[in-house]
Amino acid sequence: MPVDVYKAPVSAPCRAVLMNAKMIGLDVNKKHVILAGGELLMPEYIRMNPQLAVPTIDDYGVYLWESRAICAYLVNKYSPDSPLYPKDP
Repeated sequence: MPVDVYKAPVSAPCRAVLMNAKMIGLDVNKKHVILAGGELLMPEYIRMNPQLAVPTIDDYGVYLWESRAICAYLVNKYSPDSPLYPKDP
């Protein structure tokens, strides 16, 4: 089962997460969130992301919702040797 990425197409942080996943060769399940439709206020979404924002990921019950944290997490977990997020500054 791939990582679920809750995203809005107009969001630059969402696009950054998707580009990062593509760069490391990670298959993700894209879940479109209609921001004006109230989906962020659904109890299921609030449990994943109490800040009510996109992007959000669900990686087998691990929820993250800040794009830079998501990118670092995905690289560290799924492509630890990638130069996208080096271990040593």
